[in-house]
Amino acid sequence: MTAIALVVGWFTWFIFYLGDAPPSGDRVPKQPPDESRRLRHPSGFSFVAPPHWNLDAFDDDSIRMSPAYVDVAVRRATAILEVSRLGAERPTATEALSRVVFLGDEAFEKMEVCRKSSFDDPAWSHYDLYVHHGDNWYYVGYGVAEERPVLPVEMRSYLETLRWE
Repeated sequence: MTAIALVVGWFTWFIFYLGDAPPSGDRVPKQPPDESRRLRHPSGFSFVAPPHWNLDAFDDDSIRMSPAYVDVAVRRATAILEVSRLGAERPTATEALSRVVFLGDEAFEKMEVCRKSSFDDPAWSHYDLYVHHGDNWYYVGYGVAEERPVLPVEMRSYLETLRWE
């Protein structure tokens, strides 16, 4: 009888805990960019963060974010967004990428499925963008735990909020 009461009490607590938990972030944002969530970096760039994403790293030249989640069982990243200032020298990685124009600047990009889903391992796809603006090169990376051969339109709308100040 005591065991049943403990189990019922635990489930009740867990339901109330989840009810008070903050919302989880989507690996592919469903809401359009909102300027009130613009992050500014001291090195001179800014972008709008997706809703309910956490700041994982903020150092001299970069910002890295990932979706917030409530599930304590989640042990792997479901998505990652990184923006970094690289410096004046053109990155060698651009040689293997497609040349594009991004926000009016010379850029190179690639989206690929790095790993397909398996029994116990989720898929992983990654987007790389190198942008030459002013005297500097910038890197924008987006990884997502899904098989995505093309960058989602919703995520591209967030990447296009990148500004240099």
